[in-house]
Amino acid sequence: MNMLDWFRKLAVGDRQGLEISAPTASDAAQHRDVGGLNFYTAIEAHQRWKVRLSAYVKGQSKEELDWKILCKDDACPLGGWLHHEARVPNAQRPLLTRLIEEHAEFHRQAGEVVQLTDAGLQDAALKRLTHGDYARASNKIIASLSQLYLQLTNADQPADQH
Repeated sequence: MNMLDWFRKLAVGDRQGLEISAPTASDAAQHRDVGGLNFYTAIEAHQRWKVRLSAYVKGQSKEELDWKILCKDDACPLGGWLHHEARVPNAQRPLLTRLIEEHAEFHRQAGEVVQLTDAGLQDAALKRLTHGDYARASNKIIASLSQLYLQLTNADQPADQH
């Protein structure tokens, strides 16, 4: 699967087969930086949080997570870009605004997973992580990141309209 097809599937929330047919490193390198952000890396980083949090909830991680820090949506590279560096055309401003809100919600939900775990409520934390508010927030941010990437690169248009 090429990188644009990967982004298109993520943009509509279709994750079927994405792990099997992930873009190659060379294809990913061609689509690295748009508007000052590596969208591929940003999506991968947010996808990896589920693995990190799952290990934390299950007691399989040596990582110490502080929910107060995790809740800060401007501390990660994507948050820094969204709050300080993002320069997008006016046509994409509504999507950028939505992405900022979704990113803040993602961090709130990640913090709540850690809070629940720290309170000894691993079952509730795992449910939130896999099927609850965290899972929904994660899916939204990945879809919106993909949509913004496609719009900024004009890849959301059919090939004959470029």
